[in-house]
Amino acid sequence: RIMIVEDNASLRLFLMKSLSDIYQVDGAENGQEAIDKIKVQQPDLIISDVMMSVMDGETMCRTLKSDIETSHIPIILLTALGDKKDILRGLETKADITKPFDLMVLRANISNILENREIIRKKLQQASVNIESKTEDIPMPTNLDNEFMQKVTVLVKENLGKDLTVDTLCAGMNMSRTSFYNKIKALTGMAPNDARGSCSSQKPAVYCSRSSRHDGICRS
Repeated sequence: RIMIVEDNASLRLFLMKSLSDIYQVDGAENGQEAIDKIKVQQPDLIISDVMMSVMDGETMCRTLKSDIETSHIPIILLTALGDKKDILRGLETKADITKPFDLMVLRANISNILENREIIRKKLQQASVNIESKTEDIPMPTNLDNEFMQKVTVLVKENLGKDLTVDTLCAGMNMSRTSFYNKIKALTGMAPNDARGSCSSQKPAVYCSRSSRHDGICRS
């Protein structure tokens, strides 16, 4: 599922139509509207313009990347701005920038990002049932996501042999069941009960993966 954030209605509809043959697509007029929609249902990837009223793409990106509930969502920023300062500012918000705008390049970028995320999920799933897997070689999308998984791992270790439930983990992470479910599912491809079962019965350190060397730039 992809969300298009663009204040130009014609371009937003064009992008939604152009991608709807492959993906489920939703749209938002600005960053704030996108954030409001994401609170209800999270997309797998966001494509956003940079220059928008109400909330621009960079502000939206920083907001999402600093929130543990949404930090894992990859974001592609589309901009017509071409100087070095604009590119660096985009990278600081931990997002890709595709410029100049090219639909074929955009499609390829989307495909690569989603495929790489799926590879990470499969590696984590394999590590959860393989005691010899080197989970330290599995990069997480961002440092915040790495910290999240490390904390989950610690909670599971501390509660081994006890009545460990999803509610216990949610309380320890100070998250609602819905938020915790969405986060675990997005990162591992497994529901919390499945992840908890693998973690507690096989290898509780499976989620203690290092952060990507790219410091969260959403290329994977």
